[in-house]
Amino acid sequence: MEALQIEEWSLLIDEQTTKQIYEDLPATSSKMHQNFRQVMRYYTADMHMFLERLGVDYTKPFSLQALPVDQGEKVMYSGVFYAYGAVMTGDFEAWDVMLDMFCLSLTAQFDSVPLQMGEAAIEISFEAVLPWILKESM
Repeated sequence: MEALQIEEWSLLIDEQTTKQIYEDLPATSSKMHQNFRQVMRYYTADMHMFLERLGVDYTKPFSLQALPVDQGEKVMYSGVFYAYGAVMTGDFEAWDVMLDMFCLSLTAQFDSVPLQMGEAAIEISFEAVLPWILKESM
């Protein structure tokens, strides 16, 4: 396990176990998911790097919700990523970390945590308003 510090959060992460769990998860192919993946790939370097350090596959968020905003030019996304490890310090339910266009919170909902993580799951909720970049309309 490796210690990871991000602003006020101190996390103990097992990156390899997290990666293995994400490898076994199916990808979703809706237009909203496709747009999310493309934006993550090209416009969110800090968030992308943070998720990589956790071992999280950014293409497979849990419970991703999407709502068109700004007359269909943008999408408000909310969802959850999980990592295998433990929270050493950090307030739960406080939206206190900003990366790129993402507002992050440590949460304890655990609605869809992978069974393989059990009680060693760290749940990171996110909200972001991201551009619609696909050529197809929403």
